[in-house]
Amino acid sequence: MNYISTQPPSIDEATALRRLNACAYAPPAHRYLESVAYLLKHSLAENCELTSAHAVIPLETYAGPLPTDVKSSWVFLLRKNTAFEAERHPNSIQRMFALSGPGIMETWHDNRWQPHRLITGAGEAGLSIPAFAWHRPATLACDWAVVSFHTVTAEDLVEQLGDPVRGVVHTARAYEGRDD
Repeated sequence: MNYISTQPPSIDEATALRRLNACAYAPPAHRYLESVAYLLKHSLAENCELTSAHAVIPLETYAGPLPTDVKSSWVFLLRKNTAFEAERHPNSIQRMFALSGPGIMETWHDNRWQPHRLITGAGEAGLSIPAFAWHRPATLACDWAVVSFHTVTAEDLVEQLGDPVRGVVHTARAYEGRDD
């Protein structure tokens, strides 16, 4: 498995990504995640104002043992042809995998946006985004579903929106229950 991170990989982080990939692509969990993405696609179709839709996934969905620091899981459906704002999570590591097709997640590193191509499949590379690391999806040609794992509960996840070029945070809020 390839390892993509905004920092040099630690053995523990590479192991966590491998374990999460195996859990997300185990057939029962993967079918469930795909069904959630399908429902989220309908949410986007019904509301053209939304740039994305998300759902919290119960950790019991995954048959295999999750890394002990994983406290929540999410499916996000990101709308095609959208310029997404940069965000970061000051209180959580985010680990993510492509669920439907390829896509590019960008991370702010060394004063520039670094692209990370994620493709769907068991054994494919995941992306580990450390706490406080700015990230955003690149503008997508197709709607893109991803599965994410966070090291805080859904209720505790904080999202900061801003501009890493200027070093500005203009919005900070709890993620759960927000309107996209």
